[in-house]
Parts: sequence; structure tokens; C-alpha cells
Amino acid sequence: GPGAGYRLLRAFSAAVMVVAVALQVGLMDAWSLFALAALTWTTMMLGLVAERVLAVEERVAAVKARTEPSRTEKTEIDRENASKRDTSNGTGSTAVRALDGVSVDFPVGEFTAVMGPSGSGKSTLMHCLAALDRPTAGQVFLGDTDVTSLNDKQLTILRRDRIGFVFQAFNLLPQLNAKENMELPLRLAGRAPDQEWFDRVVTTVGLGDRLTHRPAELSGGQQQRVAVARALVGRPDIVFADEPTGNLDSASGSEVLGFLRRSVDDHSQTIVMVTHDPVAAGYADRVVFLADGRVVDELRAPTADTVLDRMKALG
Repeated sequence: GPGAGYRLLRAFSAAVMVVAVALQVGLMDAWSLFALAALTWTTMMLGLVAERVLAVEERVAAVKARTEPSRTEKTEIDRENASKRDTSNGTGSTAVRALDGVSVDFPVGEFTAVMGPSGSGKSTLMHCLAALDRPTAGQVFLGDTDVTSLNDKQLTILRRDRIGFVFQAFNLLPQLNAKENMELPLRLAGRAPDQEWFDRVVTTVGLGDRLTHRPAELSGGQQQRVAVARALVGRPDIVFADEPTGNLDSASGSEVLGFLRRSVDDHSQTIVMVTHDPVAAGYADRVVFLADGRVVDELRAPTADTVLDRMKALG
């Protein structure tokens, strides 16, 4: 369809014609014409801004605040005998099974790392769990909600209300300061932040003295901490982190991982992190290992050394 600028031009042209006709038939004087034209232009500009904001909402994994999140003892995320066939490189017998009969759960208040060699299905698993992709067979549950039964609109609401995202790329808006970036998903959802919870999150990520700084004025580690805070401030049921330290040096990466760890220990946040780094996996409560689209092993209370040994054993 036509772009926003084209639609704005058409709308403005139509408004000018209507006002001109009204002036000719004597329905308004010149001053009224000027006032109405200014109001019309302002309204259309606000409409354009609103359209751009909605586009941003689709790009960021928006979450919204809830006064009291629903927390139960039931499994937070449960994937039952799910499969995902990638037919981009073939069909029928030549199709690749990106996931092959995976059954795994992620309990409430636990930090789980997902690891495996390249092509093992890590990213596909996370995309299906986070309602960004659909398995071709099986089911995915978030609490009692069958994610695989939802339509596109329901999935959008689910991602906005109950899921937080931390990406390898920070995905911060350069025009906004740290505080505004943290609050953006809530603002887009039309909700004011819970100030007490917001302050706790800011304290957790250690950015109280950087809230008025824009991304360009922050280090890479600080930018990723802003991204972590943005994911946590809406109190999601679960946070998915995709290689959150991939673009950071070791010191900054350790800071971010420490904040993720504390969000679990202090706030009972549920986190699933895809990583290739044994050191990062050592911050988790559990590591799930994938190979050839299947869950092949699991490790409790991991350390960097034990994770590395297990990876070597898996080849």
C-alpha cells in the first residue's frame, strides 16, 4: 500500500479543498480558515507520528506492566513432542527437521540455558517457545495457555503481555534516553509503569545514575542492561534472551549475566537463554543441550568447566 507520507499528502490535499470550499460559500472567515488549517495540519502530523510509533511497537517485543503477575507452581513453559520442519531446502523426504520430537519444560523462577552446536535447533526452539514461529507438529504451553492454538492477534497480545525479550543487538531507540527506552513498551501499550517495581529493576541493573543518558552516551554493557531492564519492567511471565552477551566484551558480559541471575534470585523471574558460551551457561540453574533438533542431555548446577566437558562429549 502507499506509504505514510503519501497518505499524509492526500489527506492534507483533501482537507485544503474542503476548507477552500467552506471559505467560498461563506461558512468561515480568513482567521477561522487559518486556525482550522493549523489544527488540521497538527492533527495529521500527530496521526503520522502515531503510525510510526505503531511500527516501532511491531519491531520491539513490547511488554506491559501488571500490578501482580500471575505466578503458580505449574510449569511456566512446556513443549510437548513438538517438531519443526524446515522446507526451505527441500520438501517431503528431503525437508530438514529443525526440531524433532522435542519435549522440554521450563519451571517458574528458574534460569535455563539452551546450548548446542550450530544447526542444532537452538534458535528454532526459542522462536517456537516465544510465539515467534509455529511448530509443524506438537504443542507449546505458556502456563495453561496452548500457544499453538492461538491466532495471530492472540499471539501478538500474548507476546506483548506475558513475554520479555533480550536480543544480541540492543535494539534501543537512539532518540530516547535510558529511562524512556525502558518504559517504551509500557507506553506503547498505554500503561504507566509501576514506579516501585521500576525503581527495583533500575536498582537491580545498576543504572540509577544513567537514566537520562541516550544510548550513544552509554557503554555496550550499559546499553544491554537497559535492554534487560526493558524486558523486566513489564513483569513478564518469562524472558527469552538470545545470545545476550554476543556483542559484549567479557567484563560487560559478566555484568549483564549477573543482572539476569539476580532477577531470578531476587524477583523469581523465569529466563531462557540461548548461548554458545560455557561461561554464560554457568550462570544458569540448568543447561539443556540440543543436537540435530533433539534434546540430548541436561545438566544441573552447571559451571563453565562442566558445560565445556559436556559439549566436548557431545562432539
